[in-house]
Amino acid sequence: MNLFLFPHQDDEYFISPEILINPNNSLCIFLTKGDYYGSNTEIRNSESKKVLLSLGVSPENIIFLMDSLPIPDNNLINYLEEVYQGILKLIANKSIESIYTTAYEGGHPDHDAA
Repeated sequence: MNLFLFPHQDDEYFISPEILINPNNSLCIFLTKGDYYGSNTEIRNSESKKVLLSLGVSPENIIFLMDSLPIPDNNLINYLEEVYQGILKLIANKSIESIYTTAYEGGHPDHDAA
């Protein structure tokens, strides 16, 4: 299974060609609430879920970590241990082949922390 770690809803856009290669083998986990500038988390969740479903990702393989660990946008760096432990629980029974996330860019703290 390929594990995709997204700091925010909409970050799936950048890796969608890779997801399309084998959507049934994709586990997508969103790490923060994505609530910067007062954005509505539920709307953003719905939009990202709709995109991933249209790519062929199974609903059970789309996970919003903020449902159990509500990390505010721009604060991922302050929750790395909790996120790590949360991800370990989610992947405990899965065979992970590859891990994808955003690259360190030195500009967005959540992208850099992921």
